[in-house]
Amino acid sequence: MVIGISKIIQDLDPTYVVSQERSQLCHSDLVCDEVYLGNIADLPWHEKAWQLDSNCSRNVDLSSLITILILEEDGVDVNCLLQDLASSPSYREIPIIYGHYTKQPPKTKLTNVSFKKYSKREGRGEHWKDLVSSANTPFALVGHHLRRFHPEYVSLERSIRLIDGIS
Repeated sequence: MVIGISKIIQDLDPTYVVSQERSQLCHSDLVCDEVYLGNIADLPWHEKAWQLDSNCSRNVDLSSLITILILEEDGVDVNCLLQDLASSPSYREIPIIYGHYTKQPPKTKLTNVSFKKYSKREGRGEHWKDLVSSANTPFALVGHHLRRFHPEYVSLERSIRLIDGIS
């Protein structure tokens, strides 16, 4: 689920003031449009039927637009998940904030990952609220129950465009 940070923070805490810098980043021309290549682009799955417009001159760095938030869950191989996130060149620099309950954070060679340690005595809702407020970008991918991340099946650009259009 991708969310607009300023809207969700204000819903969670009406007294929180969103910085002017953050709100100025949220405008309608954040990412390139998509072009429909037609029904026969790659039947039957249409994975490539929609592509980013190659004539687009906007060169916005996704790391300034979106943060990926993950909270540790039982049964999720975090190293596999982080490798998935690092496998796409366009997503490799996106900041990731990983909340964990273990004594030591998972080991990773990725430089864009920061860790936050939480106690299981507090509720997970409080942890998610803290992760969301820690993001310094106008959008966040809330990785609730996120087990794998396949960049070839995910378009963060599309998610940003859709969320920005309804904000």
